[in-house]
Amino acid sequence: MDDITIKQFTKAELIDIYDDSAFWQHEDLPFTRPRLACYLHNSRAELEDVLLVGAFEGSKIVGYLILVPERVNSLKGALKVTWNSSWWIHPKHRGSWLTGKIATTAFEICDLVPVDSATRVALMTGMAYCDYEFYQERQRKHYFLGMNRKILKDFQVSNPLIYMALPLVRPILNCISKIRLKRWLAKHKQSGLKAEYIHRLDQESLDLMLENADRELIYKDADYLEYRAFLPLKLSNPTFIPKKYHSFFGNVGSQAECRIVKLWQGEEQVGVVNYCIVDNTLTIRFHYLRPTHEDKLIYLMAKLCCEYYVDRITTHDAYIIERMQALKLPYLFCKTIDMPIYLSKPLIDKVKPGLHLFDGEGAF
Repeated sequence: MDDITIKQFTKAELIDIYDDSAFWQHEDLPFTRPRLACYLHNSRAELEDVLLVGAFEGSKIVGYLILVPERVNSLKGALKVTWNSSWWIHPKHRGSWLTGKIATTAFEICDLVPVDSATRVALMTGMAYCDYEFYQERQRKHYFLGMNRKILKDFQVSNPLIYMALPLVRPILNCISKIRLKRWLAKHKQSGLKAEYIHRLDQESLDLMLENADRELIYKDADYLEYRAFLPLKLSNPTFIPKKYHSFFGNVGSQAECRIVKLWQGEEQVGVVNYCIVDNTLTIRFHYLRPTHEDKLIYLMAKLCCEYYVDRITTHDAYIIERMQALKLPYLFCKTIDMPIYLSKPLIDKVKPGLHLFDGEGAF
């Protein structure tokens, strides 16, 4: 163990690594090259910020943790914090001192840490070394309209018979779902609703997005929203990229589409929505709708599911979950995973309770 060294890499150092061909020859890389580019493009990361804590056994990578700078709405205004992401230890070192050393090193760099998507094992391990407190109950809902190979792999389905039957079963499931969705759309018709697709946020949409900013955990500005809105496009892995250049975390998929939509009722803009479809899974990354127009979001989701080959809707958003249930948007079945939010003890007293976190925010 004496020959293992812990190294910290700042944003400035990672900019150099991005163009260092020798680094990309390592096994067990902490990120893909496109993912590193996304960390570097984060406007909330300064050149001197540490973005990577890595453990090296000689020249071999045996552990790492990514730090993603963020700004939250604190009781005293915008406050810089750090999401911890992609925590990995080589199997032969798991359960050793190395696990705690990487965690505590990251905590010493920044002790203002929110946690939004850790597995139970990772969360329990992290809490053994650093102080976190429960902030908010949250669930991840997977609403299934169909099925595909990516979803089966996500849920670690290994039965070869299921994969053999998939080409037959999938079109049937999607046909059933589309018939049910079209009936639902006819019943919940939104007369006069128009959708306008935009490539950049305009001032009108930005003003709407910032109207309720004080109710949200993450501090918003135009650069941040545009960076986050199209992030899955930059994180996707084209099918021709060899597996050895993938990372253990955040392999978004090979097919990704992200759009920003302005919703109009007659001549009035009543909402702006950022959606993403990755490998036939729909997520609503951000949504802002004026009072009395909130259900137009669920109508838009139903339209997208009909127009695209959507097999699954995934969300953590309590508002979306509540409105889908209230409006009885049809789906085949649902899987629920508890995904609570924790804040480090130094952070929890600095923010209001119950602030909202969108699906387009958090660690990546």
